Amino acid sequence: MTGLLLAAWGAGGQAAQEPEHGTPEYSIPIQTWRMDNGARVLFVKRTSLPMVSVRVSFDAGSARDPEGLFGLSALTARMLDEGAGDLSPDAFARKVDSLGLEYGASNGHDTLSLQVTSLTRQGTERKALDLMAKALMKPAFSKQALARERQRQIIGIRRGREDPQTVAVKAFFREVYGDHPYAHPTEGVPKQIRKIDRADLQEFAERHFVGSNATIAVVGNLDRGEAEKLLADTLGRLPKGTKPEPLPEVPEMKGPRQVFLERDVAQAHVLMGQPATRRDDEDYFPLLVGNYSLGGGGFASRLVGAVREEHGLSYSVFSTFSGMQRLGPFVAGLQTANENLGKAMGLLEEEVAKFVENGPTEEEVTAAQRYLTGSFPLKISSNQDIVDQLATMGFYTLGADYLERYIPRVRSAEAGGIQEAMQQRLDPARMVTVVVGNRRPEAFKEDQAAE
Repeated sequence: MTGLLLAAWGAGGQAAQEPEHGTPEYSIPIQTWRMDNGARVLFVKRTSLPMVSVRVSFDAGSARDPEGLFGLSALTARMLDEGAGDLSPDAFARKVDSLGLEYGASNGHDTLSLQVTSLTRQGTERKALDLMAKALMKPAFSKQALARERQRQIIGIRRGREDPQTVAVKAFFREVYGDHPYAHPTEGVPKQIRKIDRADLQEFAERHFVGSNATIAVVGNLDRGEAEKLLADTLGRLPKGTKPEPLPEVPEMKGPRQVFLERDVAQAHVLMGQPATRRDDEDYFPLLVGNYSLGGGGFASRLVGAVREEHGLSYSVFSTFSGMQRLGPFVAGLQTANENLGKAMGLLEEEVAKFVENGPTEEEVTAAQRYLTGSFPLKISSNQDIVDQLATMGFYTLGADYLERYIPRVRSAEAGGIQEAMQQRLDPARMVTVVVGNRRPEAFKEDQAAE
């Protein structure tokens, strides 16, 4: 969860080359199709290496955790390499090693994903996807492995309690989303994780690991026909099933609200924000360009200039929009010495409010466009990068031409449109502010949440 909010910290880059004759600078041929079981496939042929990467993503993230079993999605992901079918956990691990695979699962608020990368020689790719399909259709969920992974998950949560940024992020999501499923912590709650048994895992897997709920991203050294047959013979065996009901809309947030969590830390951690945007919203690109100028562009951003450079109050200060299926959060944050907390928070609030009211300058828009277009090749420079892009495009239905449209849409953002988008998405008078530190700001309430 922390990574979701920290993705926009760094900055740098170079100017993009102008396109010739109006053609896209970066055109990756993406082929798409639906499998018989309903799974949507996005495929890119890349012959530079004798390898293929396949990621299958399900609408099965922590937002789908049942009440009272927060952590079920995360624990299910952890168990997908702990044996399958007639393979014990040890035998499964030996199989992964013997095939030379990169294999792993993860979960977030929206998705649970499983990915495998293998060579495309001597049928290794078929064996790799057979193993992936077996893990999804016949996970072992042995009691011994479950007890071990359950405890590891709880230990990870306890360690996170020692990290003030992790504490702040969890409190932020609780306060911003309330009773909405996005308030569920992605890694779960210890006392609820302890209650999860094998039957819960089986029910979750059977409900969500179905073709109608799957997006499959494939990048590698295969022809279209080879890819179709490989997937049909392996992941095509997943039952068709049905997609879960859409998540509820995020309710309108009443505010402002302030939460304080007391910790003995040298630096106070501050997060301020509110629900803002879906990943497929039309104003994603104006917000992307605008946020670079506000707090996503490192030393080129307003927040770094005001809070760090001009006043020396924070080493780390940022802002980001995190679009999800429903309204994901806008977050601005910083770390500062406890004695500087009041002044730093005041500057953070002031700069965000000014930017929302007035928008960026033309010079800021040009600088943001130069960086975002110049750094775009890095987003598609490797098979893994392209798999990441395809998985996002498919899950959030961004269109097969999303990568071709990226640079033109960044270049089309204008200062007036950015200002309008910011004003539509953000209300500085209704922000949630979370502080983790050793001095409570005036008017902040104590966070009473227990795990």
